Amino acid sequence: MAGERLVIAELSELADLAALSRFVDALWQRSTPALPLELLRALTSAGNYTAAATLDGELVGGLTGFLGRHGGATILHSHILGVAPGMQRRGVGRALKEHQRAWARRRDIASITWTFDPLVARNARFNLVHLGARPTAYLPDFYGPMDDGFNASSPTDRLLVAWPTVPVAAVAVPQGARAVLDVDGDVPVVRDLAGGLRRCRLPADIVTLRRSDPARAAAWSDALRATLGAAMAAGDEVVGLDDDGAYVLRPGS
Repeated sequence: MAGERLVIAELSELADLAALSRFVDALWQRSTPALPLELLRALTSAGNYTAAATLDGELVGGLTGFLGRHGGATILHSHILGVAPGMQRRGVGRALKEHQRAWARRRDIASITWTFDPLVARNARFNLVHLGARPTAYLPDFYGPMDDGFNASSPTDRLLVAWPTVPVAAVAVPQGARAVLDVDGDVPVVRDLAGGLRRCRLPADIVTLRRSDPARAAAWSDALRATLGAAMAAGDEVVGLDDDGAYVLRPGS
C-alpha cells in the first residue's frame, strides 16, 4: 500500500454505521442483514467497539465487537471482521485487529475472544499464526443455519479463540505429529484419534468446495468435528498450526 493512506477509526455517526452495515452484507452475500444499522447504533452508543478501515477515503474493512464476561472477567468479544476483496493479505485485517487490541487494553480488558470457521485454512493461519490467538473450545453448529454465500447448507461449527491484549511470546509448534485427519486429494481421511501428539489437516479451499461439491464439503465438516472437535471436548489442547497448516493437538494436562 505504498503511497496510499490506510486509516483505522472508530465509528459513531449514522451514515458511517450504515455504510459499514451495507459493506458487511455485500461481503457475506447476505439476504438478511448481519449487522443492521439499528443494532450497530445501539452497540456503539452503549460503549462497544466498531471501527472501519479506509484507504484514501474508500471503505476497505470493518470490525465490531461487544463487551462480555468470561471466567468472572470482562472480555471483548470480536464479532465480525471483514476486508474487501482485493485488499486481503495486504495488512488491513491485521491493522484492524491491532486497533481493537489497543482499544481493549486502554480499558483494562485482558482478553479478546472470537469465533471462526475452523475449516477455512487462511483464517486459521491468520488467527493462530499471524495474530497468535489460542483456541479454547470447539463449538458444533454454533450459529445454526446461516443464509449467506459462504455457509449456506453447511453446519456452522466454530473454533473459539482467546487473544491477550498484552502481547505474549510466541510458542513453538511441535513438528512431526501423527495425522489423525489427513487428506487424499480433496477427500478427508480419519485415522485413530488416541494418544500423543496429533495433527488435523484441512482442505485447500473449503469455501470453493462448498459450492462445487457440497457432499464432500459436508464430509470434511464431519471429519473435523470427529477429530479436532472430539479431542478438544476431551480436554486436549490445540498448540497451533504446523508448517503444513494442520492443527496440532497434544493431550491435556
